[in-house]
Amino acid sequence: APINGEGADEMVGQVAIAADGETIAVGAVGEQKGKPGHVAVYAYNADQNQWEQLGGKMESNRLGDNYGMSISLSGPGNRVAVGAPSRNSNDVRSGYMLVYDLVTKGG
Repeated sequence: APINGEGADEMVGQVAIAADGETIAVGAVGEQKGKPGHVAVYAYNADQNQWEQLGGKMESNRLGDNYGMSISLSGPGNRVAVGAPSRNSNDVRSGYMLVYDLVTKGG
């Protein structure tokens, strides 16, 4: 089943897949349209034959940092690391990385 972006150039960047193939993370750098980069995580719903987004998008708060250019998803698909290699800190292009954990209701 396809996953479609919300607009032109929205689904460009990196893709990571969990070990079981049931969860994926998609990074969209976003700079082409003057938007910050973002990452979304999807789980496959076999009953509906479609991918469903888990939680909200993880978004950068800056343009030009290439947030979402590098992503990695843990084996079980419950943790995603997102890199922004062009993030500036003190006028030095040092980059940064954030790690997010999937939190489920009741857990």
